[in-house]
Amino acid sequence: EADAGEISFGREYDPTDDAKLFVPWPGAGAPLAWAGHGDLLPVLEGKDFWQGRLRADFSTRRFPTDFPSTPDGLSRKTWVLGAGPVESIRLVFRNTGNCQMVRSFCPGLVPNWPCKKSAYRIMVKAGIVQRVILAAVMQSFTFDFVFRRRIDANHNVCFVREQPLPQLSPVHEQWLARLGIALFLDEELMAPVRHALLTENPELVDHPLPQTESAEAILRAAIEAVVADGYGMTAADLHGIMASTDDPRSFSKIPMEQRQAVLSAVDAFSPAAGRHWETLGKI
Repeated sequence: EADAGEISFGREYDPTDDAKLFVPWPGAGAPLAWAGHGDLLPVLEGKDFWQGRLRADFSTRRFPTDFPSTPDGLSRKTWVLGAGPVESIRLVFRNTGNCQMVRSFCPGLVPNWPCKKSAYRIMVKAGIVQRVILAAVMQSFTFDFVFRRRIDANHNVCFVREQPLPQLSPVHEQWLARLGIALFLDEELMAPVRHALLTENPELVDHPLPQTESAEAILRAAIEAVVADGYGMTAADLHGIMASTDDPRSFSKIPMEQRQAVLSAVDAFSPAAGRHWETLGKI
């Protein structure tokens, strides 16, 4: 459970005011690693991540040619002299969106790279595991359902501050961490973080990484089931949340097969089905 006093928010570089600090990114296909490219770090924008993950192509495990979406890089020296915060991993969210988009709230777990203001930072005093759990909660349909009913044209950090978080049990947290690590932390770019977790919490890094989009969908559906239970939602509640209705705030733009995968996971792992979180490892 994250205490409100342990979470703060902030933004970094303005694309206009700080333009003089940026240098051109080497271009499409430039090798990219946790340490950046040479002396450069990519400057991330909100469009560089989607529902917890940096944008990547599952078929090749590589980032698309237009990643990062901004043509800007920042020298490591500028980053250090500018007191760039040293974090094991950054939890960010898109500072743009409205109640009628496919998803209104979009978080991301990214390396310790500089961000433009469209990627708003969530600073958490806790470590990697707590950030993974928060990302798992915030990318859920349950979290987004509440959020998109409180905003209209655009959201801002004030709405995020007021979002309710679930009361998670230790079992919930264990499964959100385990499934979230498999979903958000790939074995290539996020290798340093995975290595740290293997040293500190090896039991949380045993779930296979998704190698296909269908495997990712299964992981996301299982996370939805755990988050919903943490919020005290029943399977019937989730069916209402995922229903496609005439309400512009509904998730009608989500493909039917994705919504059905979420509902199937919630139904399968509900107490009424006689199965619960101890069976999640068998998905």
